[in-house]
Amino acid sequence: MKRQYFLFQLKIFLTNPKNVGLFFITVVLALYFGLVSAPQHHVIEDVDPYAISKEYQDDQAFLKVAEKEFARADKGTSDYDPSEGAKDAVTTYPTIIKYDHERLKALKNHDWRLYTKYSSKWYQKMDNLIWVKENQNYMYPLEYYHNNNYKEDGHFGYQRTFHFYDGLLKSKAKLDKNVLEERTTLQRLQQSLSGWTILF
Repeated sequence: MKRQYFLFQLKIFLTNPKNVGLFFITVVLALYFGLVSAPQHHVIEDVDPYAISKEYQDDQAFLKVAEKEFARADKGTSDYDPSEGAKDAVTTYPTIIKYDHERLKALKNHDWRLYTKYSSKWYQKMDNLIWVKENQNYMYPLEYYHNNNYKEDGHFGYQRTFHFYDGLLKSKAKLDKNVLEERTTLQRLQQSLSGWTILF
């Protein structure tokens, strides 16, 4: 008897025009989310070994030039003084180069936990140089130029990424590129629930 009553109520529920309409709207929204919204999710702070490698090589090349300026000044044959850029490079580039080297090595070995560790340090160090010390040799990515708060948005983005990576390191979660770029289904759902999707 209970089974027949349950099937009767289920049939009424599934044939109700309002419920059918809600199912239809839910399916359309799910398809939009899965096929349009999630794939178009733009990540500024993505895992890009080519960008890291280019920065690594550029920094190494600039550091060599800076060291030559210091070597020339140390010879003492003239009143040559190294440029401000060279002085800054000698004090800041070695740490950044070390972090980039470790990040590239971790990516090569598919060691996502090590990559996350050094990326967390990299974001913290870079944000300190740009935001706190106002170092002109470093800049936030151009993608933060989408409104008039470039520096504030860059600072927020770097701080968010640093804390996000730091939190992942403290957890026992399995890490990969999708987790770090927040492209997993649960991460996208959480992001959408903090935006327009909650209105639906």
